[in-house]
Amino acid sequence: MLKKTKKKNEETEILEFEDVKKNKQKSKKEKTINVEARKWRVVVLWVFLIASSGFGLYRNFSAINIHTIYRETVVEMRVQSTAGIENFVRRFANEFFTYNTSRTAQERRTQQLREFMTEDLIDLNRNMVTNLLQSESLVEDVFIWSAVQIEDSYFGVTFSVIQSIEDETGIVVLENAYHVIVYVDDDAQMVITRKSFANVPSRAIYNNTGLLNDGQISGVFRNEILSFLELFFEIYPNAPRQQLSFHMSDDVLVDFPVIERSLRFNRLIDPVFSYDNGYFMVEVSAEYFCLETLTNLTATYRLRLQQINNNFMIVGNY
Repeated sequence: MLKKTKKKNEETEILEFEDVKKNKQKSKKEKTINVEARKWRVVVLWVFLIASSGFGLYRNFSAINIHTIYRETVVEMRVQSTAGIENFVRRFANEFFTYNTSRTAQERRTQQLREFMTEDLIDLNRNMVTNLLQSESLVEDVFIWSAVQIEDSYFGVTFSVIQSIEDETGIVVLENAYHVIVYVDDDAQMVITRKSFANVPSRAIYNNTGLLNDGQISGVFRNEILSFLELFFEIYPNAPRQQLSFHMSDDVLVDFPVIERSLRFNRLIDPVFSYDNGYFMVEVSAEYFCLETLTNLTATYRLRLQQINNNFMIVGNY
């Protein structure tokens, strides 16, 4: 009886061991990871990363840089001498303001004006001279007051004409001013396109803003400066540049050309002194007697002086 029971227990233990073994094998089988699937996912991710990086580099090297370019167009007017234009206007004024009432003179005048004016302007001024009153005009003088380039190829010229006008009552001398627009082509050919009235320039109102005597300069310095200036102006008119260089700096010499005239120094008139930051400012007039015209002539100067090694030197003007 005991043997049977023992044998049965052993069989039971064997069965339980086999069940445990099967359960462990089943559990291990369920926890197995599919390595192949994970490997492909990693490969796909790397391929995507490499492709993204490559595309980024491609865009960086092949991208088109777009910049906004601002272009500044500079229109330069031709700057040329106005001497020829002034002469052209003088000739025009002499022809235009010289006239009489005879038919022959008027026809000749109209023909001459074709060299100076446009046809439209000639037609506009055709009735300037009438036959109602017997008169004659002669040009005494023409003054050019300004000649300015107003546009490319166009110049504005202001001038005045002194006319001697004779009629039945007598002779009268008048001065009147006018303004014309002159067109100049590439070959320097000219024509007047417009004419209008202007005013003869008059005397300007000017307030003297000269120096005021400065109390900083002692009487001793004033006398020394006056002695220096008297010596300078005595030799200035005819002295060679080498001699003048002992009294003024080289950059000021150009403003004091040698005057080749028979001038004899008389005196200094109304000197005014001022001191500013190490410089002596002097406004003075020098009077000379001209041996050619037998007259006293004056010239006014504004000078900047500096004391160098106890000697004065003209270092500038203002």
